[in-house]
Amino acid sequence: KYYIPTNFVLSIAGDLDIKKLRKNIERYFEKGEKVKPTEFFEYKVNSSEEIISINRDASKQSSITISFNTPFRGENNYFASILMSYILGKGSLSRLFKALREKHHLAYSASTLMWDGAKYSLLNIELGVAQENVNMAIKIVKEEIDKLILLLKI
Repeated sequence: KYYIPTNFVLSIAGDLDIKKLRKNIERYFEKGEKVKPTEFFEYKVNSSEEIISINRDASKQSSITISFNTPFRGENNYFASILMSYILGKGSLSRLFKALREKHHLAYSASTLMWDGAKYSLLNIELGVAQENVNMAIKIVKEEIDKLILLLKI
């Protein structure tokens, strides 16, 4: 009932055969009840960053992920990027949680996650905010990142 194609987002990344991937996605995910698709709103911060806000009709909450490339293991500033992730978004004492949730009352959630592999290394900032708070939340995230970069002297 709830696991239908219009109720989820499938995200795939990597060096893949797009034609084969599309064929398999259509094969396994095309079946199901035909209902109105979820609306997506796109916010461009600049040419190297993209934020996708998903409108969920029942909750009116936007889920935002902001991703940044970070140094790979063994590169300069790799450990600084891990430290930055923890300071920005790990727990209720993090900068983003304090700024977005406690000070400005804009976010339901704010956290960070480091992803690294053989061909990628990313810092993801994940937010849950109301649709009307998206732009202000993004602005505050950028301000907190700038403050932390100055502090860590990255």
